[in-house]
Amino acid sequence: MRRTLTLILLAAVLVLAGGLPALAQEPSSPTTLAEQEMPGIIPKPNTGRKPEQPGDRGGALQTVTFLVIMGGVAVVGVVIARSTARTTRARMAASGEPPRPLR
Repeated sequence: MRRTLTLILLAAVLVLAGGLPALAQEPSSPTTLAEQEMPGIIPKPNTGRKPEQPGDRGGALQTVTFLVIMGGVAVVGVVIARSTARTTRARMAASGEPPRPLR
């Protein structure tokens, strides 16, 4: 318990100390940033165009790719959960404990 509180206190001190260099910097006035028209690589909101081909941003292929990745992550999660349950049941059977019902 004491060790946990010490670690939490240490983490809080490190987080707070990390913000100190930002306080030491001179603040920039918002007018100087607004006066300069700085071109950026990130487009402004609502300045894009609708996808015309399946491979464009926001197109069907991008959506399918996202769904395939999410499906793969879900499959990995299910495999890990089943393997863990199987291993736990095998250990309990080897030790002579009665098996617990799955939730």
